[in-house]
Amino acid sequence: MKNAVRTQYLQQRLPVSRIGRNKSETHVRAESLAAAFARNLVQARIRAGMKSYAAADMLGVSKSTWSQWESGERLPRLAMLAAIAECLNIRPCELLRSETKTCFLDR
Repeated sequence: MKNAVRTQYLQQRLPVSRIGRNKSETHVRAESLAAAFARNLVQARIRAGMKSYAAADMLGVSKSTWSQWESGERLPRLAMLAAIAECLNIRPCELLRSETKTCFLDR
């Protein structure tokens, strides 16, 4: 029962894609990846001294798409992840670092 309640709570809090076998585990993992990416993206953009609309224009995406990335609503595709990292002068792995693990790519 606990897993069902947690899964329902996470589905209401943040719509995320399913990337795994176990539904409740999938939502927790996807949510923490989105949250880590969003936090790292905002920090990297601020360190680079860029406004969000300037970064969006530089990458050729809309301001709303960039905003969705920074809020954790959506994640960029892999090719775009590399372009974002290049734009912000960081490595792609730095955008995927979590507080509990060094990088989501290490899983």
